Amino acid sequence: MASLSEHFGDAVFKTLIPETVKLREAPSHSQSIFDYDPTGKGRSPIKISPRG
Repeated sequence: MASLSEHFGDAVFKTLIPETVKLREAPSHSQSIFDYDPTGKGRSPIKISPRG
């Protein structure tokens, strides 16, 4: 995370999303984490929206 922040500065969101095995598995099942594990920890508890 630190290297991303150093490179991209304020373009990096401050919110951390917990990484889980299901979060890593979802793309291999061609699904978003919201469909693959709808109640799991990989879902962010907040709505992420573009800055502007």
